[in-house]
Amino acid sequence: MLADDIFSALGRPSGWAVHVARAGLAPLGVALAELIKAPFATLDLDDDDETLLRSLGENAEADAHRRLVSAFAGCFSGIWLAAPQEAAAVAARHGVPTAVLPNSVRIPASPRRMPSGPPELLFVGNLSYRPNVDAAAALVEQVQPSVRERTGLPIAVSLVGHHGGDPRVLSLGRRPGVMVRGFVGDLTESYARASIVVAPLTDAAGTRIKLLEAFAHKVPVVATPAAAAGLSVQHGTHLLVGRTVAELASHVATLLADPRAGARLADEARRYVEINHSPPVVAARVKSLLDDAAENAHSVGDQPTAGSIPAGRMANAEPDAAG
Repeated sequence: MLADDIFSALGRPSGWAVHVARAGLAPLGVALAELIKAPFATLDLDDDDETLLRSLGENAEADAHRRLVSAFAGCFSGIWLAAPQEAAAVAARHGVPTAVLPNSVRIPASPRRMPSGPPELLFVGNLSYRPNVDAAAALVEQVQPSVRERTGLPIAVSLVGHHGGDPRVLSLGRRPGVMVRGFVGDLTESYARASIVVAPLTDAAGTRIKLLEAFAHKVPVVATPAAAAGLSVQHGTHLLVGRTVAELASHVATLLADPRAGARLADEARRYVEINHSPPVVAARVKSLLDDAAENAHSVGDQPTAGSIPAGRMANAEPDAAG
């Protein structure tokens, strides 16, 4: 029904290609592609959600996600993910070709840096999302006290992101030196004030926009391996990576004691983003992937084309119809 509404709202077009963002919209995208008689359709999964869900112990959701992708992946002539290792994992799991489409961030021409007052550690993320809440808690409850003990400085923490009134997040704001700022429309000031961006994530998927934004704004970054996964960055060149709270705190203390070392990391990280994740670079990659999808759609022979559900796949999708 929604596909019919969209089709009518668009003026009942014909021959348009269809692009779908995230797996949950794949059934709608396929239905719309059928109505439009799309020459091809593409699907941007962004993350390997199934693996992330399993790591969080949400196996029923992971199983449902696997059935969804299995049922509809064959309807698309291009399937994209943000991280190379996740693209390879999805391709192997579902027997479909995948490609890498990097995430992109806007790069300020002249990022402002004006840390003042006590050193401020910044964490940015959706604070209604459990892995981000866990990371924020680790920063406030473990990393901040450890850095204070190591440096003797009154370390402040700023948590930025929508939290929906989550009691756990609000309780963090009652700790000394911790500011829960909630959603911020323009992060320029937050990055300008920050001494260091700290990302103590233990569960994550795709690539972290929070790190790319920090790189773009030339803020030194300390992160876990999970936070840096999917990015072609190196410890000691673009950021400092710590596996434990002690390592994270040690890296933060090192950068606070040697601002020039942090500036060198930030300069290299900014160059990395400009080369790999700037809007012009990613836009060119999008065009290339769409060209590939269009060419693939014309060479599939008797294989299922975009907008048609292969025989047997709809049966696999039906058990999820009731939720």
